[in-house]
Amino acid sequence: MLKDLPLELNQYRVDPINKLLPVLRHLLAQNDLLLMLPRQSIYNRDTLKGVLLTSYRNRKPAISYSPAHVKSGALASIYSSPIDIGRHLALLVNRRLQKPGYKAPAFEYARFYSIATNRRVARALDISLPTESELRSALDRLEP
Repeated sequence: MLKDLPLELNQYRVDPINKLLPVLRHLLAQNDLLLMLPRQSIYNRDTLKGVLLTSYRNRKPAISYSPAHVKSGALASIYSSPIDIGRHLALLVNRRLQKPGYKAPAFEYARFYSIATNRRVARALDISLPTESELRSALDRLEP
């Protein structure tokens, strides 16, 4: 299960006083990777290049929520494409049509997702990256 993994989450505040790149350098010095979560105020057209270069220069992989970030230099991305979201919605609608009393949960993990990887970044960081199908199998074995 996910809660059994030996992971530690470190969060840092970015604001007008705590500028992004100095905070990022501090974060990368204390962590094994950068997990990029959707935050338009942090990851946007003006900052993305600096974030990915800083991660790369510090030899720490960036894991993102966007396949575009992988093309720009993140190591990997796990995301739901519009097709993935449509498949999940179709599943929920079909379930409701088959069982009219069915009430969907308030929150549900994505059933369908896509994975993108950047093999050039993996080689440059000396990371042995499993294939996308191996990554998917490993993720599917984890319980939320």
